[in-house]
Amino acid sequence: YASIAHERHDDLFGGSRNAPVSNVNNAAVTSRDKATQVSFVYTLDKKHSFGLDVIRKEYKENPTAVGAFKSYSNTAYMLSMENRWGGPWRTAAHYVRADDGSCSLVGTTCTTDGLEGSKFVIAGAYYFSKRTYAFGAVNHISNGKSARYSSVDVGDAPNAGEDITQVAFGLSHNF
Repeated sequence: YASIAHERHDDLFGGSRNAPVSNVNNAAVTSRDKATQVSFVYTLDKKHSFGLDVIRKEYKENPTAVGAFKSYSNTAYMLSMENRWGGPWRTAAHYVRADDGSCSLVGTTCTTDGLEGSKFVIAGAYYFSKRTYAFGAVNHISNGKSARYSSVDVGDAPNAGEDITQVAFGLSHNF
């Protein structure tokens, strides 16, 4: 499997929305946010799949006020693997890495130092039947000194530079 995708958003202000209040642009500014993604998945014997995903994101605005957000871009990639071993075992792992990127502000310097981050997940499942399995997973996010990547959708984001480790165990049954 191979795919390429591209999307563009005009006046979404993805850069300003993620910048400190002092760098946010007003409504008179226009914005163009875009991303290009390339994905590959190779499946062996319908039991083992290996994937590579690369995405390049760019946020650009046209402000004139000194200190206002102008641009940010970065690249991220993911390597993944999913396996169905003989018998009841299944495993999965993936590694994600985002570089610190580059940025610009109007009339002043901008730094992305410490905005890099990575994530490693390893998981396994044991199937008792087609509908019931026990599972376990470990997820670890390493944030650069200024990054706040998180895999939690609710609650507060981590502090800048704070790493996160999550462990999950459970039993699933489909009715």
